[in-house]
Amino acid sequence: MEEGTNLFDELVAAPSLRFGLYGKLPAIGDFIVRGLARNQVEPVDQWLQHGLGTLQQSDPDWLQPYLVTPAWCFVLPRGQWGEVALCGVLMPSVDRVGRYFPLVALAELSEVQAADRPGLCSHLGELAAAMPSVLHEGLDPDAFMAKVDGLGFWPLSAPATVPSVFERFAWGDDCSLWWAATRPDQPYRQVSHRGRPDADLFRCLFGPRQG
Repeated sequence: MEEGTNLFDELVAAPSLRFGLYGKLPAIGDFIVRGLARNQVEPVDQWLQHGLGTLQQSDPDWLQPYLVTPAWCFVLPRGQWGEVALCGVLMPSVDRVGRYFPLVALAELSEVQAADRPGLCSHLGELAAAMPSVLHEGLDPDAFMAKVDGLGFWPLSAPATVPSVFERFAWGDDCSLWWAATRPDQPYRQVSHRGRPDADLFRCLFGPRQG
């Protein structure tokens, strides 16, 4: 942030998050891409394909944990899926013919937006709460995207509980953060992962819970 400005002023001037979509929807029999460039999709696809394939090969009972996986909010630093920091929501999904593959909503994240941790957590939390219900409505990609766009306004000074995993977040670091709200009376599920997302992280998010 520049000298002489405060976080509120910076957030007012900053654009709202613009989410794109990639993955599977029950209404469509193939992969869907909306609002994302090819170079944004490629690293995400490589991780999801490798992670899901590894999970399926290593655990014959992978499907039940996959199906009950919550929607994960996440923040990724620069250099992991491209030159910019990213944030979004990841959740299990399936296409029209029964092929399982996650769905991800992804947006570029500025340093100013990342600094407003309550606002960021509130924003992603709203999206994570809405995506499963929207998924079950059987919407086509454009209708689904319109629903996501409706959540694109930044909640200035929004009250939100910031997951403790954010204590490990530093702009420019190589540690990604993942958190999910399972029930209102339960603490967040939280994961921090150093380095690029890999098969171990995918299993941690979508596989059976440990302990």
